[in-house]
Amino acid sequence: QGSNISLSFKLNGYIFGGDFSYTRLWATYRTYRQIGDFTLAFKLMAGGIRSSDSSKFIPVEDRFYSGGSTSVRGWNRAELGPKRESGTPLGGSSVLETSFEIRLPLFWRLSAVAFIDAGNTWQQEYTYRLNELAYAVGPGLRIETPIGPVRFDVGFPVWNDKKSPQFFISVGQAF
Repeated sequence: QGSNISLSFKLNGYIFGGDFSYTRLWATYRTYRQIGDFTLAFKLMAGGIRSSDSSKFIPVEDRFYSGGSTSVRGWNRAELGPKRESGTPLGGSSVLETSFEIRLPLFWRLSAVAFIDAGNTWQQEYTYRLNELAYAVGPGLRIETPIGPVRFDVGFPVWNDKKSPQFFISVGQAF
């Protein structure tokens, strides 16, 4: 049980020099509640990048990306948000993601999870359009090991008939 908030801030350029000046700010709230055998887990993450020079350039590695095993599980890594004409993810200057899980121990070291994720990334600075959020739901299994839980999740995109389920195997919880 418990909650935590993490705030991260990055200042690039300005008085430190460099070709580009921008700030990157993001915050994540997580909470976990035990109700009988169930654990309820919730995550909310929002972030934004603001460029202060005329180029408005943000390096690829500092942009936000949505989709994947710790994001919106109905989509592959970085599949949501702005893209080039070729379909390559561009990343964005704004991100909003949320997840809710119900975790239940089954037997031995095995537990089950049901989740709903929502999120997206936008190119504009500090822009969050709730009507453009992508949603995914799905089940998962966790096996406790000496290195942490090994998880298997299946994410089903909601309101997107053209998208097939995504399968993820990873070490550690999604959040």
